[in-house]
Amino acid sequence: MPLASPEVSVVRNYLDWLLELPWQTQITDNLDIARAAQILSRNHYGYRRSKNVFWSHIAVRKLAPDKMRSPILCLWDRGNRQDQPGQILFAEALGRKFVR
Repeated sequence: MPLASPEVSVVRNYLDWLLELPWQTQITDNLDIARAAQILSRNHYGYRRSKNVFWSHIAVRKLAPDKMRSPILCLWDRGNRQDQPGQILFAEALGRKFVR
């Protein structure tokens, strides 16, 4: 890629970001469905479909822990809010930190 190309800074920033990720850090998820239900029900009314998908995700991970490798759960919100409590609570239910 020529250095004068406008994409050089985009690619460099992306590579820098990838290199800063903690690749060696492993987190053990908390797969307690009752705990997850309590956390999600505590502050959220509704989101029934999202909660069911999330609980199914946890149940499958509990039933086949060795068969799932690095599962990715993508949480997307249509709103443009600064704080996204839904995503934060889903992360808390798994015992993870929410990172934007």
